[in-house]
Amino acid sequence: MLRLIRFAWWHRRGLAALIVLLTGVLAGLYRASSLDEGRVKHLKKQLNEARRMPRRLLT
Repeated sequence: MLRLIRFAWWHRRGLAALIVLLTGVLAGLYRASSLDEGRVKHLKKQLNEARRMPRRLLT
């Protein structure tokens, strides 16, 4: 147990970055799972329109 604590202490920056990354992944999965079908269709339509007219986004 002491070895684990020592390892965590010496690698605290990396572990903190890993925790932040995992939190972001979990938040993204939660957000993706809570989208209803109408919202998904709307987002796909917006992405297709943006793909067809890329110059419009820069103005």
